[in-house]
Amino acid sequence: MSKLNLSELANNLKTQDNAATNHPLYCVYSKRPIPVDDDCYNGIEVQTTWIDVDDCEEVEDESLSDAISEISQGYAEVTVIVDGIKYNYERKLIGLIPVFQTACLTRAGADAYLESNGHNLREPYIYVHSLNRNDEMIGLREHVINNFSGESNDY
Repeated sequence: MSKLNLSELANNLKTQDNAATNHPLYCVYSKRPIPVDDDCYNGIEVQTTWIDVDDCEEVEDESLSDAISEISQGYAEVTVIVDGIKYNYERKLIGLIPVFQTACLTRAGADAYLESNGHNLREPYIYVHSLNRNDEMIGLREHVINNFSGESNDY
């Protein structure tokens, strides 16, 4: 990182919205889908998906998935007969587990990361953590602000 970029970083640190914390760390997360049992998913975000049992593939058509949900009346397995052909579906719960991707000192840095790499991530989002009581990181932030934010620095 050049001194010019450190100067920009220092100015961002001084002027950004700190998201209601004194020493924010902007962390980028994505979501990893994992199968979960119906009774073992407390505390994580879940979504329901239907699997075509015969093809072992997820039903991706949203209107078909909604129709199967309506027909199922809460059951996890459904057989539908259309024009004499049997279709078997099974409901599965998918848990969406947060996966840490990177940490940035500024919101601008996190936004830039998402701009350049967000297409590789599933449902990316930024979560702000506090660096409270983390003397190393607070010292690093203060060092950047104190040494790279003035116009008096020669580049």
